[in-house]
Amino acid sequence: DDYRNTEEKLRMPVTPRVLGLDEAMIGGVYRAVITNVESNDFFEILEGRTRQHLDAYFNPMPDKHRVEAVVTDLWNHYRATIQHHFPGIPQIADRFHVMRMASDAMENARKSVRQTLKAKQHETERIMLKDRRFLLLGRQNELTAAEIVLLDEVKAKYPLLAAAHNAKEGFFALYDAPD
Repeated sequence: DDYRNTEEKLRMPVTPRVLGLDEAMIGGVYRAVITNVESNDFFEILEGRTRQHLDAYFNPMPDKHRVEAVVTDLWNHYRATIQHHFPGIPQIADRFHVMRMASDAMENARKSVRQTLKAKQHETERIMLKDRRFLLLGRQNELTAAEIVLLDEVKAKYPLLAAAHNAKEGFFALYDAPD
């Protein structure tokens, strides 16, 4: 506590241009974590992540006008809080949440196709789709030539999986853009 109190007295935070808002489990409690996205630094860790915690932090926040964008996960609670405290400021979906959702959708499509193959005569296909799971979930540009051949076979045989895989790769590609 003494160390933290000393450091807090020396700390001179500058309101970030691109603010990040997420949470972390610390000491068994979810806490709101506010970051400076551009410098990849922690800006603040709050005692909790409730509306009361966020309002208590954002209401007196100095230099709110400096914030040009907020990056946050897709939790409605955060979105509503940001809209209230930073009206008109663009809210950007956190890439890790978007990528997880795209991967989850790919996995759901694969499971759906496997579910249609319940009959005994399709057991080989069911096993193949189970074995090809990581090819469908992985980034295509990181696969070996042999893995791409296997992936292409799955996509040729199952148009739904081809569409889901292409959509997943499209979402991932958004975050490969240089700006």
